[in-house]
Amino acid sequence: MPQNWSFWERDLYFNGIDYVIIGGGIVGMTTSIFLKREYPKAKVVILEKKFPGLGASTKNAGFACFGSVTEILDDIRTNGKAQALKLLKMRWEGLNLLKTLLTEKEMDYTQGGSHELFEKKSHLKEKAFDNFKIINDLASEALEVDTVFERVENNTFTNLSADAIYSPLEGELNPVSMM
Repeated sequence: MPQNWSFWERDLYFNGIDYVIIGGGIVGMTTSIFLKREYPKAKVVILEKKFPGLGASTKNAGFACFGSVTEILDDIRTNGKAQALKLLKMRWEGLNLLKTLLTEKEMDYTQGGSHELFEKKSHLKEKAFDNFKIINDLASEALEVDTVFERVENNTFTNLSADAIYSPLEGELNPVSMM
């Protein structure tokens, strides 16, 4: 510890620390919030090596999502249906938990939906459309809603003729505002 710390700085910053969080990004900040909720009297210190906002948490694309059809298909292939269902539930619950920590306005959140685009004659499109009902049923169970995905065929997206799967439940947020 540097020798030029005042008595008050040493006392406030370094004495009686109960928890030290390494990293002041999304995970570090969220961890500290939940520690303080669980242990209100605990002294929680967050150590961040960079100026806030210079890490990865503020550089992500701002997707507020739980998984596309092809991502869920890959989860099933890799981990099995039960684990894919569990992962989907965790993603959805995480997104909803975030909404309890901050208002939609504070994180500049918009639920504008998302499209997963497919070339007309692609292997991924065939796989996604062939398994559409299975994935939609799984997602509906995980999210506890009637319909999660909708098929959009023969649509034009900015000069791209493509088929798509639309999810009205996904959205976007501003990661810097969220932090």
